[in-house]
Amino acid sequence: MRRRGFTLVEVLAAIVIVAVGLVSVVELFGYGTRAAVLQEDRVLAMGVLRRAVEEAKAKGFNEDATMPSGSDYDPDYPARFTYSVSEDAAFASPLDVKRIDVTVEWTTAGWGSQQVTITTLVAKR
Repeated sequence: MRRRGFTLVEVLAAIVIVAVGLVSVVELFGYGTRAAVLQEDRVLAMGVLRRAVEEAKAKGFNEDATMPSGSDYDPDYPARFTYSVSEDAAFASPLDVKRIDVTVEWTTAGWGSQQVTITTLVAKR
C-alpha cells in the first residue's frame, strides 16, 4: 500500500526553491530603489547644470564666465552637488566664439561618484 503525501526531501527541496525565488525578488526591489535614487539625482544634477550654463551664457562674451568651483549652486538642491565652470576663449578666437564647459559632480549611495559635463559656445554679439 502506498502512502499519500510528500517526503521530507521533497518538502526541503520545495522550500529551497521558494527561498531562492524570494531572495531574487527582494534583490530586484533593492536594485530598483537604488536605480530610482540615481535617476532622481541625475535629474537634479541636470537642473544645476542648466542653471549654471544659463548664468555663464548670460554674462556675455566679454565677461569671465568662470564661477567659483566646488560650491553648491542652488540652496534648493542637496549639498552633495558641486559644479565647476571653465571657459576657453582661445578655442575659436578668430571667430569671436568662446567655449564654456560646465561640470556637475555628485555621489549617489550605492553607485559612487557621478559626473555630467556639458559644453556650449557663446558668440560675440
